Amino acid sequence: MASGDYPDIYYLITDAYARSDLLESRYHTDNSAFLEELRGMGFFVAARARSNYVQTHLSLASSLNFTYLDSLARFLGPESEDRGPLIHMIQNSRLVDFLRRRGYTIVSFASGYTGTDLAGADVHFAPRWSVSEFQSVLLNTTVLRYALVLLRMTPAAIHRDRILYTLRELPNASRGRHPALVWAHVNSPHHPFVFDERGGWPRVPGSPSVGSTRPWLNQVLGTIPFTWYDEHYGAQVTYLSTLLIDVVRRILASSPRPPIIVIHADHGPGSVPDWDRLTREQVLRQHDIFYAVYLPPSAVRMPPQLALYDSITPVNTFRIILPRFFDTTMALLPDRSYFSIFRYPYRFYDASQSQFLPFIGESAQARPRRAAQGREP
Repeated sequence: MASGDYPDIYYLITDAYARSDLLESRYHTDNSAFLEELRGMGFFVAARARSNYVQTHLSLASSLNFTYLDSLARFLGPESEDRGPLIHMIQNSRLVDFLRRRGYTIVSFASGYTGTDLAGADVHFAPRWSVSEFQSVLLNTTVLRYALVLLRMTPAAIHRDRILYTLRELPNASRGRHPALVWAHVNSPHHPFVFDERGGWPRVPGSPSVGSTRPWLNQVLGTIPFTWYDEHYGAQVTYLSTLLIDVVRRILASSPRPPIIVIHADHGPGSVPDWDRLTREQVLRQHDIFYAVYLPPSAVRMPPQLALYDSITPVNTFRIILPRFFDTTMALLPDRSYFSIFRYPYRFYDASQSQFLPFIGESAQARPRRAAQGREP
């Protein structure tokens, strides 16, 4: 197949978008109309999808490279806090390399989150006021923040503008660049909450600032009851779903040939006020993710081993998709979900196994002692 005959691929990460059953049971939010509309347009929507990891860098490093991170974790060790190798995997992913060698143009959107927009993309989109996570911290902790307030460009406003800009411009991103991989990490419905159900500004007292340093953010979140998150999270999902339907319609209408569209969360929701004192429910629900894929109609009838399935995890997404459209073969991996606290990203606990549960609720100081005693998985 000539490169000009390959389909455009749109890969959207909707940060912390929960699976529908969790949305309804925990957040009293019904997104069934959104899911049915996706299905009506030809999407596969997984009813039991789970993330492989519960931190963004871990999740994206895994899904963009179609692999688990066990080898990296063994190399760095369970005490490592170094996210540099994960960012390297995201920026130099197997997916981008595979597609670039087949003539694809790589298009990326600014995420505002360290390392998740592709710095080496051929085309990079960013709104006028886009700033990086580091720049946001700088603006938040210096006198520059007062100038932004006068311009009505607070960190929350910049965050909101970036989301709206990305979803507004995304359907046009591949125009004249076929075939293209269009990548966007959309930092919603993850907090801070910047939408009500109709897209207006929400009234969310106590919402932490965007771009705060992580220790400060954890300190602030520790003072906010779970009800704060539960009451306002659903509105973000509702409005984001409205935006996504419009994005999908416009992509399908403007594509010269049917594209591939992959939309899923990197991890599930949760206020996580203290990563060192999580309950079992908070751990388990962080893996329950929204997951939807649109494939060109010509690829719907394929061998069973290349079929999408309800319990899929992101590590297998492109192990299924790429063999359908390219001269390659890939074996599926077992679908596994791993939990790790923010401080020690490589200290993995298999969420499908019961032995990880006694560690939850212990202090961060207690965990290293258990590891030294040989009880660390």
